[in-house]
Amino acid sequence: MIRVVYLLVVIFVFQYTSAQHQDCSTAYRFTDSMGVVDLTKGVGNELEIKGNSIKNKYLFTKEHNTAWVIIDFTTEGLFQFELTPQYKNEDFDFAVFKYFGSSTCDSIKQNKTLPIRSNLARRNPSNGSITGLKKEADNLYAAAGPNTTFSKSIAVNKGMSLLLIIDAPYTIRGGFTIKNNSTYTYEVRTIEIKEKLPEPPPAPKKVTIHVIDKDGSTISNPSIYLKSLSKVHRDNPTIDEDGNVFSAYFKSSVTQSILITQKGYVQTEFNFKWSGKTDTIVEVPLLKLTKGMKLQFENILFAANSANIKPESKDDLEKLTLFLQSNPQIFVEVGGHIYSAKKRNKRKFVKLSTRRAKVIYEHLINNGIDPKNMTYKGYGNSQMLYKLPKSSKEYQANRRVELTITKIK
Repeated sequence: MIRVVYLLVVIFVFQYTSAQHQDCSTAYRFTDSMGVVDLTKGVGNELEIKGNSIKNKYLFTKEHNTAWVIIDFTTEGLFQFELTPQYKNEDFDFAVFKYFGSSTCDSIKQNKTLPIRSNLARRNPSNGSITGLKKEADNLYAAAGPNTTFSKSIAVNKGMSLLLIIDAPYTIRGGFTIKNNSTYTYEVRTIEIKEKLPEPPPAPKKVTIHVIDKDGSTISNPSIYLKSLSKVHRDNPTIDEDGNVFSAYFKSSVTQSILITQKGYVQTEFNFKWSGKTDTIVEVPLLKLTKGMKLQFENILFAANSANIKPESKDDLEKLTLFLQSNPQIFVEVGGHIYSAKKRNKRKFVKLSTRRAKVIYEHLINNGIDPKNMTYKGYGNSQMLYKLPKSSKEYQANRRVELTITKIK
């Protein structure tokens, strides 16, 4: 006779123990039910799950702090469980795969096998952040964000095996208990947590900058730079490989500038203000570079009637250098342009604009840009954007440095 038995197992976290069972190849192995599992800090020797978008509903972006478990079933039944964190602010995600032998691990690593169940929903402290599988759930998966914290139970047969990965994306300061509601007969045992740990701080909120091209496809490994106090911060450790920018860097309710430079795309800059109170996704479309495209750097300024660069040009010079460093496959012409109310393009206008273009050309060479990829030319006042400028911004747009893409390798 099949009967329901509630199995209570406490899983206790040890922060600095060995990497055993953190890889798929060294998973715990149990029959019909999970036994005692140590979820330790880290991911072991291999990273089987990585490189996924924050919008992936099947799997986490990557492993953070993991334990792998194989369960072999000796009878027919329904596999379901409740995972309850010791501290309600902690977050645990999980995914369940069908296990078909040692090759399963390689298949997961090569993204050839998807889980049959997973739940990546945001923790919910109001209900203790419980997650798991239950018969009443309608969904097979739950993506990251404010989604249902349970996924549907799994019907299993004799001889079937399941592979479970549990992942703690933020912290593993506390343990968790698993109440197994599967329809099997088990020996019931309880292991108590003896050490009282303090309530962990809430995980930081984050901004995910989702960089896409014009057809909506995700651009992987975005090169994102935050600007503050007129400085471009490169290689910021608060920006991860998925474009998540964590709140520790942002100033609450202060407008900050975000610059995105990506190989093969037009450089983009925009202002962003964030309260810091909620997770936020910002979608940024980029335009692909094409031959003949003109890119303007209007804030590269010169002293009147000279080729001396003004100090306030530093920011745009840095952006221009960064753009060309990120795109060694393109050839460009550095064009100099001036404003003059006179219609005729006098020789002195052409000479001044040529000197200005050459100064920028030489600045780029001094900053590591290959001179074989560049030429320069002065256009005088022959290509003014505004023949009759009405504002200081329009005057300034006429006195510009412009990059023209002449060739793409």
